[in-house]
Amino acid sequence: MADTAPPSVQTGWLPYVPSGRDGKFPVSSATVWAGGLVALFLLVVATLLMVVPRVEARLAQQTNTALADAGIDTSLLSFSWNYRDLSVNGELPPGVEMDQLATVLNPLSDSGSTWFADGVRHVRMDVVKPMLPVKAELVIQRMDVKFLTDGKVATLNGMVQTHAQRERLVNAALQAGAESINDNLDVLTGNRAIEGGDAKVDALAQMVEKAGPRQVAMGQASLTTRNLTYRFTAKDRDAAKSIEQAAAITMIDFEVIGEMEYLKHGFVDAKAVSDGNEIILTGTVLGDAQHKRLQFAAAEAVGSENVTDELSISAEEAKLPGAGRRVEVMASALSLFGSGSSVTMQLTGRDLTVDAIVEDDPDRLALLDALHGKGESGADDSGLTVNEKIRVLNAIENNRVDLLQQQLDAYTQEIRKTVVFNTGETKLGRRARATLDKVARTISDYPGLRVEVEGHTDNVGRAQVNDELSQQRANAVRDYLIGQSVLAEDLVAVGYGQRRPLETNDTVEGRRLNRRVHFSVIESPENE
Repeated sequence: MADTAPPSVQTGWLPYVPSGRDGKFPVSSATVWAGGLVALFLLVVATLLMVVPRVEARLAQQTNTALADAGIDTSLLSFSWNYRDLSVNGELPPGVEMDQLATVLNPLSDSGSTWFADGVRHVRMDVVKPMLPVKAELVIQRMDVKFLTDGKVATLNGMVQTHAQRERLVNAALQAGAESINDNLDVLTGNRAIEGGDAKVDALAQMVEKAGPRQVAMGQASLTTRNLTYRFTAKDRDAAKSIEQAAAITMIDFEVIGEMEYLKHGFVDAKAVSDGNEIILTGTVLGDAQHKRLQFAAAEAVGSENVTDELSISAEEAKLPGAGRRVEVMASALSLFGSGSSVTMQLTGRDLTVDAIVEDDPDRLALLDALHGKGESGADDSGLTVNEKIRVLNAIENNRVDLLQQQLDAYTQEIRKTVVFNTGETKLGRRARATLDKVARTISDYPGLRVEVEGHTDNVGRAQVNDELSQQRANAVRDYLIGQSVLAEDLVAVGYGQRRPLETNDTVEGRRLNRRVHFSVIESPENE
């Protein structure tokens, strides 16, 4: 008998111990349930992957068919399915309202019940109504221009087609020599131009060029698309004829209608300005005798070589009696203004205005006697109304005034180059401030003297706007000088607008020189 080792000392692998009837381990109930759930999940996923797309495709086809049967174009719409839920986006087709589209797609409506009953659960619409194009209407450009003049001030109102037409009319007023121009023209454009518009504006512009202060006493003209009407009172027959020739324009569907008269009588409108060294004569007198009398008086005051004579002779009969006597009063007063005195004197019809500075009381009394005294040269019995403002400077004060004025005048050219402003602005630039620093130091050396800061403009634009702008610019310069330690009581700012041109406003250079700042020494406050 073979020997065998007892079980307690056997080595190696443990023996396999079977269990159960078939000799295997039994499967637990939890494992069975877990396997069943996984199988069911996979079955559901497979079913959804096969069924959902087919359901969505069927419903999409039925949707398109229903909309087509209702006559609704779907090219602007997009449809998105989430199984049986429908989302509609896009733009409503032309002629289709939201209610109409909702009725066809509504799963509860009569029209949708036959094919939505076992399909769509919800319908969501996010559509917009298309913007209808605006039909552009042809707009015809308008033209309606009115020109007014009182012989000195030219006013342009209304509207033109282009900026070039507006510039043509403004330049015509400048060319005519108007003392002031009120430009109230608007440019109103459209997409249909007026036939011959430039030619019609040019006809009015030529008339405006002939209607300056030397040719016209008053008048007006009106230009529309179909006609040009005018009514002027010219100063003589030649001026009237010139305006009528400028208005002659022949165009189809365009008519020129006008009334013209001319003055047979006139009145004196003469002006003299003196700084004590030079006298400038401007304006109009009625004959050669009046012209020579004023020339002689000016030469008597400052010497003939220092007289600038720009007087014109109208050769008209005096409209107001006594014109010669009134010119004599002006001439007698003018002859008294020699060295050391200044004056601005103007005779218009029966009115004589005098603004003067004289050295002492004897000069003042002599001037008053020339203006108001009796006799051939006096104003009595001449029908003359005299408005005078006469101020006296003593000799010591006058010397200080002259010295300061001379030093300020030495900066004139530099001031005109540097103290300039952008259009419509009052801001001082760096170069302007550097120049004004010099001016401030000079004025500070003469305490007690009052200096007037003058603001001037050219005559382009409205007179009121120019007055306001010149005052604002004068204020800006005064404020800067005060900031540089000049006493505020020694400075006064005055805006003269376009009323005191230095040069003609008929040229670009002249208008540039007229846009300026100037310093004038008035006097000490004690002598006011």
